[in-house]
Formats: sequence, structure tokens, C-alpha cells
Amino acid sequence: MWLIDEKGRIHLTDKEVLETDLGKVKLAGEVGDTLKSHTGKKFFIIKPEIPDMFKKMKRGPQTIRNKDMGLIAVKTGLREGYNVLDAGAGSGFLTCFMAKVVGDSGRIYAYEREKRFSKIVRENVKRLGLKNVEIIEKDVYNGIDQKKLDLITLDLPEPWKALKHVKKALKKSGFLAVYLPNMTQVQKFLEKNNMFLESINEILHREWEIENRICRPKHHMLGHTAFILILRNF
Repeated sequence: MWLIDEKGRIHLTDKEVLETDLGKVKLAGEVGDTLKSHTGKKFFIIKPEIPDMFKKMKRGPQTIRNKDMGLIAVKTGLREGYNVLDAGAGSGFLTCFMAKVVGDSGRIYAYEREKRFSKIVRENVKRLGLKNVEIIEKDVYNGIDQKKLDLITLDLPEPWKALKHVKKALKKSGFLAVYLPNMTQVQKFLEKNNMFLESINEILHREWEIENRICRPKHHMLGHTAFILILRNF
């Protein structure tokens, strides 16, 4: 059963009683029901969606954050039916997010050369019950087997090494999204770039809290994670 507590935390358990710092909760009910702990705190039974599932997925290497995945989706028009290659899949968070968006009529090809990471991707794909993901243990620097792709995402230390393969694998007017942590990498990529650059983006995320008449930003801000380059194949 999946629950969310008053603090916004997600709980997943198959036990009859959930024990938390907000008290013990007897698990019974359906999606949408409200349960109370023995201390009177509320817990809500939910149907898990992808942001909820992310909180319970297995992690290996550094994952792409929600704010960056959202930008990639909007900037590339990611939608149902897209065929996408995700190179440098890591823990598979972006892979799984895109698989949910493209649906059963789309396909995600996850390239990951490290077997220890591809194993994590497989576990997360299985946990989410995704049927439209193909995990390929291959170094994208050595080539891309798929053709006429709608979108390719690269989360790699040296993505410029894959550009000649990306150019051949993408549809005309297809998108390339490149995830690069520092500006030195961005500059190096642009020196090698053979595609049309649409934008270079950085997203900073700050939440707010409101308590009675007091409104203020939360002390923790999710600042720089990476620069995201969006390109088109012409």
C-alpha cells in the first residue's frame, strides 16, 4: 500500500501496520481514504504516480532531477508515440520518466555500458512495470543501432564523441538533449557540435512555505545541477 503523510512523505509497505515517527497506522482502505495513526496524525492512501515512485526507486549513480527532466520534456515536445534513445541511463530515472510519457505506442532504448548500472535500470523498470523499455549494454560512443528516432538524450562525460552517430540516428528535425554539469563541458561540446543549437538552459528550484501570515522561501534551494542543451537535427 502507498501512503502519504502530513509532512508530504511517501510510505510503501505490505505490512498490516505501518510504524512511523507520526505514530502507528493500521492499514485498511482504498485509494482516496484517510487513515489516522494512534497519535491522531493523518495518512492518505494514494495511487502512485511517477513522482511518488521515484522516491522509492533504487539509486546508483547521480540521477537527473525532476526539474531537469521536466525541461527536457517541454523543450523536446516529448509525447505519446515518441521513440527515444537515452544514453548514459545511470539509475534509469530519466528512462522511466520518458517511458511513462511515450506510453505503449512509444519506445525507450536505454544505452548503459556499465553492467552494474544497467542492472539497477532493469530493477527500476521492473518495479514500475514498464513494458516499453529496451535496455542495451553498449557504449554509445561506438555507435547507435536504432534509426529515425524522435529524441536522443545524452548524459555522458564526453557527449561530443557520440555526435556523428546521433546525427545518423535522429529523424530530420528530431531533438537532441545533452546534460552537462559544467560550462567547460558545454564549451567543448559546442566546438564539436554539428547540429542546430536551440538553447542552453539552467533551472533553479526554490519552494515556499506558508504558515498563517508568514510566507517565506524554504531555506534549502535546489540550485545548479547541470546545463541542458537542446538541439535539432537538420
